[in-house]
Amino acid sequence: METFDKLVKYAHNMGIKIILDIVLNHTSPTGQGCDGAIYDNGVLKATYSKDPEGWFHHKGITDFTILSESEWEDKNLFDLADLNQENSDVDKYLKDFALMWADRGIDAFRIDTVRHVPCKYIKSFASEIYAKKDIFIFGEWSFGNFRNKEDREFAEKGIIKFSWESDISVIDFNLQKAITDVLAENKSFTLITEALKLDEKVKDPSSWITCVDNHDMPRFISTAIANGATEGEGKKKFEMAIYLIMTSRGIPCIYYGSEQFIHNDTPSAWGVGGEPYNRQMMNNFSTTGKFFKNINKLAVLRQENPAIGRGSQKTLFVNDDIYVYERELEGNFVLVAMNKGKSGEVNISTLLPDGDYKLSKEKQKKVLGRDIKVKQGKVTFKLNQYEVGVWSFIKK
Repeated sequence: METFDKLVKYAHNMGIKIILDIVLNHTSPTGQGCDGAIYDNGVLKATYSKDPEGWFHHKGITDFTILSESEWEDKNLFDLADLNQENSDVDKYLKDFALMWADRGIDAFRIDTVRHVPCKYIKSFASEIYAKKDIFIFGEWSFGNFRNKEDREFAEKGIIKFSWESDISVIDFNLQKAITDVLAENKSFTLITEALKLDEKVKDPSSWITCVDNHDMPRFISTAIANGATEGEGKKKFEMAIYLIMTSRGIPCIYYGSEQFIHNDTPSAWGVGGEPYNRQMMNNFSTTGKFFKNINKLAVLRQENPAIGRGSQKTLFVNDDIYVYERELEGNFVLVAMNKGKSGEVNISTLLPDGDYKLSKEKQKKVLGRDIKVKQGKVTFKLNQYEVGVWSFIKK
C-alpha cells in the first residue's frame, strides 16, 4: 500500500488524477484455477463450487440471444463467477473495498461490465460512495455487435434506463462504434449524426466518456488497415477520429500510445490487431510530433471554450465524406469541419461572429486547419482529403 500511496501523491502533485478499475459483477473463471474464489483480508469466503452462503449466482451462463435483464444480469458472463449482490455480505464486501481505495485518495472508479450488474445495485453502490467521498464514477456499459434490430432496441432501452437510474456515467460505445464505422470502415458520416440522436433520450451525455478504441478491441489504425487503408491513410483517419472526440461533448479518453500512432496489425482471435497485440509496450514517447501538438491544442481549447464539453451541437452540413458541426454555449462557439473524401468546398451559415479566424491569442481564432473569414454569418472554405478545421469564438 505504501507504493500505491506514493503513486497517488506523486500523480496529484503533477496534476494527474487516478482512476481505479473495479469489478462488481464477477470474480474469476469457474471450474478452473481458483474457481472464482473470493477472499476477505486473506480469508477465503467462497469458491463457485463451494458456496454455502450464496456469494454467487448459480443460474448458468448468459444466453445473449435472450433479451431480458435477468438473463444478462443474473447469470455468468461466459465462464466468470457471477456475484450475488442481493446477498448482504456481498453488498457490504463490495462497498467496503471501494471505500477502502477511496480513502487512499483515488479520484474516480471505472466499473467493469456494468451492463451485467442490476441497475438498482449500481445506484445503491454509487449512493454509498457519493455520501462519503467526492468521486467520479463511470461504467463499461457494452453497446454493439448487434445481430438485428431487436438487439439494438434492447440495448438502447437499457442504456437509456441505466443513464437515468444508476447515478453514474458510462463509456460511450454508441458514438465509438459510429466513429469506427465512418472513418475506419469507410461508411457515411451520417452515421455520426444518427448516433448522436441518442443524446436526446439519456441523462447528461456531457459526462459520458468518449473514445475511439481501448484495451478490449483492436486499435483504430489496425481496424482501418484491415478495411483497406494504407498505414499512412490509417493514421490520417485516426487523427480525424481523435479530433472528433476532442471537439465533441463528453470526456475524451485517448488510449495510451495513440498520440504516437502505436499499432500492431497481427491477426488474432479478436480481429486484426486484437488482443494481445493492442496492448504492446511503448518504445518511445515524443512530444514533438504534429499529432501530439494538435491534441494538446484541443485539450487547451476544451478548457478555454465551454461550448465543446457542455454546449449544444448542430449539424451544419453532412454527407458521406464531409461533416461540419457547430457547438454553442452562452455566446461561446466552436465550428468544426472535416473531410475524408475528395477535395470539396463548403458554404455554410454559422453562429461564429463576423471576422477573420487565424492563428491568434484573441477570443476568435483558428485552432486547426486554414484561415477563414466570416461575413454576414456566412463562410466558404475548401477542405482537402483528411483535412480538419477547428475555429473558436470565446465570449470574454
